[in-house]
Amino acid sequence: MKRELLAATLASVMISTNASACLADGGVDGAIFATPQGTFEVAVAFHQAEQQGLISRSAHANWATVQYLLLQKLEARFAGEHFDITLFDSEGQHFYRLIADGQSIKIQAHEIPKDEYQGVVVTDIDVLVAMVRGQLSFSQAKSLGVMTNSAVSRDFEALMAASFI
Repeated sequence: MKRELLAATLASVMISTNASACLADGGVDGAIFATPQGTFEVAVAFHQAEQQGLISRSAHANWATVQYLLLQKLEARFAGEHFDITLFDSEGQHFYRLIADGQSIKIQAHEIPKDEYQGVVVTDIDVLVAMVRGQLSFSQAKSLGVMTNSAVSRDFEALMAASFI
């Protein structure tokens, strides 16, 4: 009886943990098993920057809040840019699609790129937390190596540079 209860408890914990681990980001399509180019490099760069005291992990990083604050910062400097890029959070293994159509900018969560991760901007949620808090600029994030592949769109780079000084 205890063994069955333990097995049922473990199964329910694993299901709820996996459900919140964003399996919608590609558990079926393979995103959990293959990550975009630059993911390892961002993790190493983050660790090095953390060791140097340049950046730290946020105990309360919440993607919904970060997404809202990121969008607010981008909208404040939006000047009709056009881009459609995918942002990958290497810490949480989440994909986010940022779309600017010249009229507005929006972020769509859980959008897996269908082109084998070509042109995916790789970063870490704690990098974005530091940026929206004004603790890290976009150019610093790039130079530290904690944001890669941002050159996939000149308009995206220009808006990020203007929004996060």
